[in-house]
Amino acid sequence: MSAHWTLTGRLVRRILTIVILGWSLAMALGLWSLAHEIDESLDRGLEIRARYALDLLEAGVPAEEIPIGEGDVLSIDGDAAPWPKGDGASRSTVSWHVFRAERSGRAVEIGQSSAFRREEFWESAGAFIVVMVPLVIVVALTVVLTVRAALGPARRLAATIAGRDAADFTPLSAKGLPGELRPMALSVNDHLERIDRLLTAERSFAANAAHELRTPLATARAETAALAAGHGSIERVDRGLERLTRIVDRLLQLARAEAGDAARAQPVDLVSLARHVLAEFPAGVVLDDGDASRMMVRTDADLVAIVLRNLVANALEHGLGSVRVRIGPDMLAVENRAAPGAVLHAARFDKGRTSQGTGLGLTIVETIAQQLDLTLDRCVTDDRVRVALHFPIDEVS
Repeated sequence: MSAHWTLTGRLVRRILTIVILGWSLAMALGLWSLAHEIDESLDRGLEIRARYALDLLEAGVPAEEIPIGEGDVLSIDGDAAPWPKGDGASRSTVSWHVFRAERSGRAVEIGQSSAFRREEFWESAGAFIVVMVPLVIVVALTVVLTVRAALGPARRLAATIAGRDAADFTPLSAKGLPGELRPMALSVNDHLERIDRLLTAERSFAANAAHELRTPLATARAETAALAAGHGSIERVDRGLERLTRIVDRLLQLARAEAGDAARAQPVDLVSLARHVLAEFPAGVVLDDGDASRMMVRTDADLVAIVLRNLVANALEHGLGSVRVRIGPDMLAVENRAAPGAVLHAARFDKGRTSQGTGLGLTIVETIAQQLDLTLDRCVTDDRVRVALHFPIDEVS
């Protein structure tokens, strides 16, 4: 098969093949039926003319005056017949078809040659074929035009996609598309949305990195220069590098969240996940699981772990006292005592004046919560700060 085949060409060829085969079968059956009917009609004519000739012969009409049909050969009392003798009123040989009528000792036979009958058949068949050939031509043209019209939406969709600018991520319109093509258009739209989201996340990551890393890098460079000059502090350089590591880690988490990587929903035990995450933190983080040995939800374990890790890190960095992680029937909450004047900053890079954080923690949490279709509650009451994730009830077991 050619590497450049077309759906239109393939459909037209296959449909026309079926049409022509069907037409050929119909023609064969039609010609067979026509031949059968012609034979029956001519046989009936032979019988009528033979009986009529016998009547005339008995009435005294001379043999040479007895009328016969076109292609007929008359034999009276077995004289000079070109066909072999035989018994029976009607008989056929390879070359002749004969009918015999006899009465009162007189016999009349009238025969027709097979060549004459073939000639009669092809004259009738010619008219039949003349009618059928134009019909199959009309059917073939109708098939070609119908297939081309039916595949018009596919060609227009292909032309629309091929003519698109590389930076155009607007969704394709599925309006007017047949049911077979709608899933294709919707799938292309999903890919366009994902590509746009990934490119946006890439640009956002670059902008975020440029915004957030500028000052720590400058500080690290200055500390390194001071250390080389002999009056710097290795501890300050180490703290600077640790902060850089934390910033890069948060930026990567944010980039993943903003890229909208498809969440891998699967059964997750929140109790086990919380214990695993909290093992990364120093003392001062308490898990309150309500005496539940397990709490199953259907979600993405990796993304929920990132959320919990950010919430606990924020609480340790910005709050006071121990951090309590509570697990309820449909909830995962992190709370601790609030520092004086504590405010939950929602905007990216928005943080307190004395904060050493990145201002990205809650942004990451909000982005992932939205991606996982989770409800995020944040509140500061009295002297407590509480951030809770609520899972859909139908996904909790």
